[in-house]
Formats: sequence, C-alpha cells, structure tokens
Amino acid sequence: MKFSNSLIFFLVCFFLYIHASLAMNSEENERELGKGIAQRCGVEKDKIKVTTLSPKGSGNNGIYEIRIGEDFYIGKALIDLTNSGEGTREEQIEKYVQLNAEIIPSLNGAENFPRFAKYVDSFKTILDNKEEQILVLEKAKGVSLIEFGETTGIADEEMKHHLKQIGTVLGNFHSQSWSHGDFKSGSDNIFYDPSTSVVTLIDYGELENEYGKAEHTKFLSFVYRYFKNIFKNQDLKNCFFDSYMNMFKKETEKVRFKELVLEFFPGE
Repeated sequence: MKFSNSLIFFLVCFFLYIHASLAMNSEENERELGKGIAQRCGVEKDKIKVTTLSPKGSGNNGIYEIRIGEDFYIGKALIDLTNSGEGTREEQIEKYVQLNAEIIPSLNGAENFPRFAKYVDSFKTILDNKEEQILVLEKAKGVSLIEFGETTGIADEEMKHHLKQIGTVLGNFHSQSWSHGDFKSGSDNIFYDPSTSVVTLIDYGELENEYGKAEHTKFLSFVYRYFKNIFKNQDLKNCFFDSYMNMFKKETEKVRFKELVLEFFPGE
C-alpha cells in the first residue's frame, strides 16, 4: 500500500500537533499544581518544582514529581473509581490515611521487610480545566524493579547480594500473608535502592493481610518479564528464588510456590 505525499505530510503535522498539545497541557498542569502546593503548604512558588512523569495512566490522571527545597514527593491525580465499585477519590484517600495511621507505622522499620512510601497529604486543584484530587506520597529512593532488571555491568557477587536482599524482603512480606494488590506486569510499585539495600513499596492502597495465589501469580509474572536477562545466569536465578522461598516456613507453601514457578520457568 502506498501513501501519497500529502497524506504523509498531514499525518506528520497531526502527530506534531498532538505532541505539542500534550507538552503544553503538561506545562500548564505543572504550573497549576505548583500553585496549588504553594497555597497548601504556605511555601513560595519559586521554591517548588513540578515535573510530569506520566500525563495519564492506568488508574490515574497524571503522575508528577514534586520538589520542595531538597525534598522530593510524588503527586498522583486520582481517577474516580465509583463506577467500578472501588470508591470515590475521597474514599481512596481515606484508605491511605487509615493505612498510614494504623498499619504502616508498625511495618516500616521491621527487619527484612519492605518500607512503605509514607502518605504526606491530599488536596484538590484544577488540572486540565477540571478539579482533581491529588494524592501526595514521599518519593521512593532507588529505582523501580523494572529499571533494576535492565541493569548491566554489575559483578555476579554484587548482583547476588541485591537479589538475595530483594528475594528475602518480598518473601518475608508474602510469607506473613501480606498482599500489595497491585503487583502486575508493567507496574513500577516496587523500588530498590542498591546503595542501602532497601526495598520500598508504593501505591499500596489495596494492601491487605490476606495473601493468595492471585498475588503470587502476578508477582511471578512481573519477575519473569523484567528479570529475564538477569536470570539467564542460573546461579543468579537460584539466588533470588531460594532467598524468596526460604522465608516461607510451611512445606505446603514452598510446594505451592515451586508449582507456580514451573508455570513461568518450565524445566526449573
């Protein structure tokens, strides 16, 4: 199929127009969000820098990095999930408030357990000419496991240290029946800081102390996709899975996990 030069020219112009429009919208939203934060916090606007990380995604109307002085936060414009049965924006915020008041403080700092990015604030502001509810969390240190899975140039022994730490922490989290609720392919809700060996979880609004096969399957699907290059080294793969599985005390749990591993890693 051949396209005329005029059609190609039109498509190029249309793409450039859409790209420019999105850039303009992002810049305007950054200004408006910065203004809203300044009013909310009583901070001078020139001390606030807002950067768009994602204009719009699954479950949100935009994600922004917020810098106030030397401190970094993440702002998330929440979608109203009433029609899906998951609640209004206000109800979503209330989940974070309750978790951070009743559960998160007792979990943060526990040995061999992930940290949780702390809830900071929530407020309403105008973005794209409509009112948005903004959820603000502290920014997790390090990189997402998606980025970590793409890491190259790390010696095997150092990589084993990192994989053992990640496997141990997440294995301990699951072995104590905790479920994040949003470990899925494409999700960057797990962060790891190689300089401190700390694992941090974000977007934990569906956190429950009721762990099941669904969480395990999503987690393995995530690992299978993003650690594929690292796991080409059998020793590194064994290091991760052994560290994860050793946190489960019951033999039945280990058997169940091995069965799931076989679904994603045939021949293991």
